[in-house]
Amino acid sequence: MELSILIARIISITYLAFGLGLLFSSKFYKREIPKLVENPALLIYGGFMATVIGYLMVYYHNIWENNWTTLITVIGWIGLIKGITLLVFPESFKVYKSTIFHEDYLLKVLVPLTFIVGLVLGYYGFVIS
Repeated sequence: MELSILIARIISITYLAFGLGLLFSSKFYKREIPKLVENPALLIYGGFMATVIGYLMVYYHNIWENNWTTLITVIGWIGLIKGITLLVFPESFKVYKSTIFHEDYLLKVLVPLTFIVGLVLGYYGFVIS
């Protein structure tokens, strides 16, 4: 359970900080994040990082119980799959440039999603623990 709490705290702080950044600096993120997709070196680096972090989360925290710790496992699997996909099919992420960053998708979907996940894991990582 200590590992679940540690990972929940790390993800919570990261997601809440990113959510606040998206909220308060949305113009910056709308302008700069698509550049990540255009930069092959950053795609490869992101693929390696997502694969390593996702694998570590899956290896050390592959918990499928009927409680909040499953969310951490799901995030780990998503990271692992995303990392492998980035490394195997890097061109597929160029689709994000025209879909996710089109119009107000950032503010309408990404901000609430990051806040919800950040707050839920923050609650279990900081409050309940």
